[in-house]
Amino acid sequence: RSLRGHASRSISLRDEDDNPVQDQFGNLLGGTSYLQAAVEYHLLLGGPFRLVFFADGGNVFGDEGLKAGLDSMRGTAGAELRLFVPVFGLPLRFIYANNLTPLPGDRFESFQFDVGTSF
Repeated sequence: RSLRGHASRSISLRDEDDNPVQDQFGNLLGGTSYLQAAVEYHLLLGGPFRLVFFADGGNVFGDEGLKAGLDSMRGTAGAELRLFVPVFGLPLRFIYANNLTPLPGDRFESFQFDVGTSF
């Protein structure tokens, strides 16, 4: 869930044709390591509102195949409205994201709602 816009647990290992690798039951295979980064610019709108512009990058890697590096990073960028509600103690997040590196089989959601922090 760290790459905003991508469905939860949807970043997976890819074969040589960039198709998602699945097990015999059709589940996406995760990697043995990952690399992730995020950049955010916060604007205080007043009261409990904050507007955040972001760029996220990351990927998972297996024992074989892709090597960890910037050339294999998946990327998203967009804007997020955060509403801090004292009752919850966590922000309500309304996220609009754009997939900068679309690949076949991506489960991408341009609009998302979440409660809590990014990482």
